Amino acid sequence: MRTILQASTTAVLATLASLFFFSPRLLVFTEEAPGSYEWTRGLNFVAQVEGRPAGEVEPALRHRLLPLYAAKFLGLQGYNSFLLGWVGVLVFLVGSNLLLRNLGAPSTVAAASTFLLASTGAVITSFGWLGILDCWWVFALILVALAPQWWLVGLAALMAPWIDERFLIGLPAALVARSLVYRFAVRAAARLLAVIVAAVLPYIGYRVYSLFWLPGDASGEFISMQFVVWLRMAPHGWWMAYRLAWIFLLVPLFLPNASRVKPWLVALCCLPVVFAAIVTAADVTRSAMVLAPLMMAGIIVAWRSYPVETTRLLPWIAAANFLVPYIHIVYNKMEPVHPLFWEIVRLVKKVG
Repeated sequence: MRTILQASTTAVLATLASLFFFSPRLLVFTEEAPGSYEWTRGLNFVAQVEGRPAGEVEPALRHRLLPLYAAKFLGLQGYNSFLLGWVGVLVFLVGSNLLLRNLGAPSTVAAASTFLLASTGAVITSFGWLGILDCWWVFALILVALAPQWWLVGLAALMAPWIDERFLIGLPAALVARSLVYRFAVRAAARLLAVIVAAVLPYIGYRVYSLFWLPGDASGEFISMQFVVWLRMAPHGWWMAYRLAWIFLLVPLFLPNASRVKPWLVALCCLPVVFAAIVTAADVTRSAMVLAPLMMAGIIVAWRSYPVETTRLLPWIAAANFLVPYIHIVYNKMEPVHPLFWEIVRLVKKVG
């Protein structure tokens, strides 16, 4: 119980730090602004929860049914449905903290990792854009990578695709991350893989059925879009998602891991994930979070190889990451995120 309380306190403090250094655009939130990044997804999610015709709902949401039914089950209507995304931030941060502690990481490493996660794109976007549920599917990927219990991995694989199909794109990277943290055993790996395949089959079957037999399915649009428009912005978007946290994404390429996976194999397995994430979605910074499990695995690998140095340096890296500017990259456009005091000044000037 004490561990959960400590993890929760750390998560709340990390969330407050994220909101202070990477504030939502308060001025835009004063009234609905259809067509803006801050409001578009949120208004579409509200329309979906209210049961409006499919033509009035963004195509990307039509197959993401778990948030819809969760909102209905909890009785969340209108703007109250945005609570799902904000609660997801706390679940993401608390859960990731507890997973690291379960793997033996000291409280300092777990706390610094929580703050580092709070400075990444998943948390920043979840507060800055209404109706964004990225923390849920990113946490599901981290569960696949770090959770010791097979049933937790299966539950994550069963539910997460219905939140965002990016989970399926990031699944290979999560499995690679798992091999870096846990020693490879053929029988255990085969059972885990069977559980994951069985868990994701219902969603894949539904998408195939929807693509060929349901009218108005837009699945093909995401693949056929001209991704070359935002391809040149992709490096900026992927950098922005993590910034200094890229240090731990690169750690598995240089330090020994639990299963002695070769660095070239780690890179080879992740390249298709990166490519698929780029060509299927224009909001590049959000898609880059498919590699979050590798970041977490990198922290564990670094701590196991150099426990003293990692314990000392990780808090400084996490703190410094809050000082590195963050910019949303969508299509070929850039939208900077400012600190809270700047947003308050803008709001006061407008109101005054």
